Amino acid sequence: MSENNQRPTFLTVICILSFIGTGFSILSALIGIAMAPFYNAVSEESNVAMDEAMGELSSQSPGFASFFGKIMGTSQAIMEHALIINLVNLACSIIALFGVIMMWKLKKLGFYLYSVSEIIILVLPVALIGFSFMLGFSLVFGFIFTAGFIIMYALNLKAMR
Repeated sequence: MSENNQRPTFLTVICILSFIGTGFSILSALIGIAMAPFYNAVSEESNVAMDEAMGELSSQSPGFASFFGKIMGTSQAIMEHALIINLVNLACSIIALFGVIMMWKLKKLGFYLYSVSEIIILVLPVALIGFSFMLGFSLVFGFIFTAGFIIMYALNLKAMR
């Protein structure tokens, strides 16, 4: 790189962290795609057992049974949509990786590719399943990391062309 195209140290650090993070995301999505057929089989078997347990629990603690039922409903919906969620996560993670590679090469387009793909990964489960406590909890943590990295990259836009 020439003097004018020197990559800031901070950008180098967050790119390396993003290389690691997107690598794990790609691996996770591939495992999720491979496991998706098994989720449906497990889901069907667990529904019978959960219905029996919920019957007993609702007589002992109706409030907790209602809360637990909502969590189980969300878990079941996630398992039912596992294939599409993981396919989209795989595609978006690959796009995010290309965005990080572009930012590594000081190209602004990478910032936009990264940002849009990470936001899609964040909101996709909510768009497919709807908002719930369980998704809201993971959405908060996902939002913190996603927003943090987007802000950190945005602070480095002046170094990109």
